[in-house]
Amino acid sequence: ISNIYNIKGVGQIICGTVEQGTLKPGDEIGIVPSGLKGKKIFSIGQHKKQLDSAGPGDSVGLSIKGISKDEKVQPGDIIYVQKEGELLPIKSFNAMVAVQEHPGALKPGYCPVIFCRTAKVACKMTKILWKMGKKTGGQKVDNPPELSQYENAEVEFEPSQPLFVEPFEKCAALGRIAVMDSNRLKMLGKVTGTVSSE
Repeated sequence: ISNIYNIKGVGQIICGTVEQGTLKPGDEIGIVPSGLKGKKIFSIGQHKKQLDSAGPGDSVGLSIKGISKDEKVQPGDIIYVQKEGELLPIKSFNAMVAVQEHPGALKPGYCPVIFCRTAKVACKMTKILWKMGKKTGGQKVDNPPELSQYENAEVEFEPSQPLFVEPFEKCAALGRIAVMDSNRLKMLGKVTGTVSSE
């Protein structure tokens, strides 16, 4: 979800881009992490035209019935079709990252803000699985204590609030992350695996 508009006489229009699958009018949907369920897509619009369905890459406006005034939907939320199964929050995820310019060392416990599409959530780096770079002579080193600038690594992150990411192989748009700290880019990465909080 990128934007939400309240239009007189129409109600709430939720705008965003389809990343995976197909949406059709009449579909029962859920919205995460807002936790809304059992809402129905009334119509799908694109540039003042009504669509019979929307697929990957389509930027659309959805008229959704059944969202009450006190139910909050926010940019960054993800809409899913309920009959295809629940979307579970992520307890932790692994990502292949490229460390950008950074003066010091990055160690487990480091807590930057991670951006994925229109969502942004503070996440703690809990583990460094391996790294490679100039200091390692281009060799992979397992379980290193810290990361330095321009190194490549695979790390584990734990989100502090609900965040939905997918392995890059499964969905490129939800598998790309940017790691920011004080408005500076610290890492760019691709999600390699996720653990659901079940």
